[in-house]
Amino acid sequence: MRRVYVAGVGQTPFGTYKGSLEQMLLDAALEAIEGAAVDEFGAIILGAMHPEGFGGEGHLATKLVDYLGLAPMPAIRVENGPATGAAAFHVGVQAVASGHYDSVLVVGGERMSHFDARKTASVLSTLLPGPERAAGMTMPGLAAMLTRRYMEETGLTREQLAQVPVKAHRNGARNRKAHFRKEVTAEDVLASPLVADPLRRMDCAPLSDGAAAVLLTSSSQPVRVAGTGQATDLASYAMRADLLGFEATRHATSVALSRAKKKVSDIDLVETHDAFSVLELVNLEDMGFFERGHAVEALLAGAFEIGGVLPVNPSGGLKARGHPFSATGLAQVAEVYLQLAGKAEGRQVDAATGLAQNIAGFGTSVAVSVLDLG
Repeated sequence: MRRVYVAGVGQTPFGTYKGSLEQMLLDAALEAIEGAAVDEFGAIILGAMHPEGFGGEGHLATKLVDYLGLAPMPAIRVENGPATGAAAFHVGVQAVASGHYDSVLVVGGERMSHFDARKTASVLSTLLPGPERAAGMTMPGLAAMLTRRYMEETGLTREQLAQVPVKAHRNGARNRKAHFRKEVTAEDVLASPLVADPLRRMDCAPLSDGAAAVLLTSSSQPVRVAGTGQATDLASYAMRADLLGFEATRHATSVALSRAKKKVSDIDLVETHDAFSVLELVNLEDMGFFERGHAVEALLAGAFEIGGVLPVNPSGGLKARGHPFSATGLAQVAEVYLQLAGKAEGRQVDAATGLAQNIAGFGTSVAVSVLDLG
């Protein structure tokens, strides 16, 4: 297998976009192409979770090739729920590592802000198995159940948990492409409307529009894709042996680190899937950075800050950068790349190895990517 490198990245501003999904994908793709260190690529991998439902558009991979003026270049579409971006990235890595293509462009995006929360919750509920949908389960509802049990078993307080979105917004304020660029206080978090007890609106990632792109190549570059891992779990959360974490995260992280020939202690930077505030803590513990119930101690000590010993979500994470489903995994990878390449304007950290973790469903599928200065 050949080494795979990141040659360039692109991202639209996340937030509310009045134009089309196709235009967002095009803008992100052009930014990655124009800033890349290679001149050509052989295929496009497009990540799109539900463009038919959110915007009535299908067959987007072929349309993107057309808009870029690159026909008859091959293109395929990848879908893996809210982990679609990372899944598309992994397909691109495999395409280059195998020698099938020397370089590929991976693009992902979603336009969601024109849907109200109820409609989006309905779309998201399709990710759950039939019995859970029939019982009225939603993603916020499941996250609230996990949060309540986690608080009871670890002693985490509601006030401590509020520090996760506070940090996210502090970092998002430094990211000119983030959905939210305003700092908030713990009081703001606790005063925001209740979504699913004990989670409040500011514990939940927003409905965002946005697109991101990563150009991958076998030609040697400063930043390398060191390893990837992907795993799944039972579709039903209620049927799992562990209700306080995600086995898929544990397995995917183990595989990615093994392929990268790294240990958890080698990771200098993490972009993790904080769709709900408790997930930042749960994910870090599942990945092996902390024992269960102890990630909050590092959070409160400032370890996860941009200047801390383990910066977590310097982009602002899903909570502040935004969460356009199919763009999220690629935006995470792009942030790790920018950090390692020394190009993270206003939020630069000191890192030689970074990790990105993207979740689909309620921990049903997880993709982990490790990048380093190779």
